Amino acid sequence: MSDIDPLSGLIGALESAVGEPGAAATGDAATVEVGPDGTLRAIRLTEAGRRMDPELLVEAIVRLHADALAQSRAGVAAAIDAIENDPRLRAYREGLVGALQQPYTWNPKPR
Repeated sequence: MSDIDPLSGLIGALESAVGEPGAAATGDAATVEVGPDGTLRAIRLTEAGRRMDPELLVEAIVRLHADALAQSRAGVAAAIDAIENDPRLRAYREGLVGALQQPYTWNPKPR
């Protein structure tokens, strides 16, 4: 459908950005996967992570979670930005703003 209407392709990209699987960040200790809303989907420890001090491991996982969340948010933001900058939607929005800035005139119809 995106070949007929470019906007449907942009909407499809947004649906993909907010759909599965989200984003992942990998480090020496683990790989952390998040959903588009930042929820943890998976944590996979590496062999090095399995041998780490628990406090250091937790710090590493928190950093990886933050990285994966930032990736996920960036993907969603880019998809929204592409839709908001579609020329047709911008023209429509500018038309609405222009209409709302006009003074209101009340013109009652006689009964």
